[in-house]
Amino acid sequence: MYTTRTANCLKSDMIRSSQVADQSQIDDNHSHLLPLGWVRWGIENQGFLFSDIIGTRAYVVGHENVAPVARGLKEILGEIHPTSTVVGVPALGGANTLVEIEAVAVRGS
Repeated sequence: MYTTRTANCLKSDMIRSSQVADQSQIDDNHSHLLPLGWVRWGIENQGFLFSDIIGTRAYVVGHENVAPVARGLKEILGEIHPTSTVVGVPALGGANTLVEIEAVAVRGS
């Protein structure tokens, strides 16, 4: 089993990738899911496949942002069908952090 370190998306990442005007709002272009690229990198560099993911946990700043993150995770991970939890929180560790995602992978799952 392998658990990735938490990967996060900063407001500045969203601005660079999508030119979102309101930095606290998440839209449906999935720029808020950039951390999944780091999750994939971590999993694959430990000899696992992305499809070995059995669960994800995402923390999202602002209740209004939970649904777009949940939809995006479902679209990106849809064929894998891992257990996924998305939790709305008032703030994360860094003032600029909007989304944190972690994943658990089990070889051959």
